[in-house]
Amino acid sequence: MVGLFVFGFDGDTPQIFQSTYDFMRSSDLDSFSITVLTPYVGTPQRAKWIEENRLLPGVPWSLYDTNHVTYYPAQMTHQQLAQGYDWLSRKLYGWNGIASRGLRQLMRHPLRDWPRKAFASFSTDFGYRLECNHREWVPASDGIGHRVRNSIQRGFPSQGGGEMTTSEARDAATG
Repeated sequence: MVGLFVFGFDGDTPQIFQSTYDFMRSSDLDSFSITVLTPYVGTPQRAKWIEENRLLPGVPWSLYDTNHVTYYPAQMTHQQLAQGYDWLSRKLYGWNGIASRGLRQLMRHPLRDWPRKAFASFSTDFGYRLECNHREWVPASDGIGHRVRNSIQRGFPSQGGGEMTTSEARDAATG
């Protein structure tokens, strides 16, 4: 059984990542899929956020993929949302997490079934690991953004090399 978790709703705070991780660790779910709320064209969410000027500027459509932050969250910065998502991705899709869940799944089957169950026991989490590791694009004040290696560990750098605050990002959007 796979649990699907979406982050970035207006009620979410930075603590949502730790509390969700605590729940996941105590659950019997076989795998987890985590995504960032994404305001797709034609959705009421996108219309609301356009009206509220909450979409990040210059985010290309290719990054509307449920793995990138494309808007200003209500109760955390967009950096906190991205960093929390990345932290949880590393926890869930690190080799230790994949191995422990895969082995737990295998243990539910008789030993004779392990060869044919092994792929299914590990493949879902491995696929999620690959999906989350491509996040190397960060928005910038030029409205386009740029590729930054290891951006998952560093968050969203501003032009000056430090963290871009929400107010800096909003200024860049209007400026």
